[in-house]
Amino acid sequence: MEVFELWTANYWLWFGLATLLLALEAFFGGFMFLATSVAALAVGIVTHYFPYLGLVMQLLIFVMLASGTLMVARSWVVTRQEKIRVLQNSALNQHYMGREFALMDPINNGRSSLNIDGIVWQLHGEDAPAGTKMAVVAVGDGFLEVKKVNS
Repeated sequence: MEVFELWTANYWLWFGLATLLLALEAFFGGFMFLATSVAALAVGIVTHYFPYLGLVMQLLIFVMLASGTLMVARSWVVTRQEKIRVLQNSALNQHYMGREFALMDPINNGRSSLNIDGIVWQLHGEDAPAGTKMAVVAVGDGFLEVKKVNS
C-alpha cells in the first residue's frame, strides 16, 4: 500500500516526466514527445490540485490526454506537410525558377537564407560569399536550390 501512497500525491514525478519528454523532443523532434510532455504536465497539475487521485486514475488521465494531444499534433503536421507540397508545386514557387539574386549572407556548409519578395527562403547550394550572384535551379519543401551564375 505504501507504493501507491507515494504516487497519489507526488505530482513532481509527472513534472519530471514532462521535462524528460521535452528533452527528448529537443533531440528527436516530430512533436511526438512534445505532445506526451504536455499530457504529463497536465496530469502533474491535476495531481497537484487533486492529490487523492490514485495511480490508476493518473495513468488513465495521462493515456487519454496523450492520445488526444498526439492526434492533434499528427493532424497539424499532416496538414502542414500538405500545405508545403501545394506551395511547392504552385505557380508562385515556379515563379522563382531561374531568377537571379545577390546573396545578402554567405552560404556556409551549403546553407543560408534570403528574403525574396517578403518571404524568407532557406537556400541550399555550394558555399559562396555574400554578394555572389546566384540563380534558382530547383524549389524544394520550403527551400530554394541555388547555383552560382557565371558572369
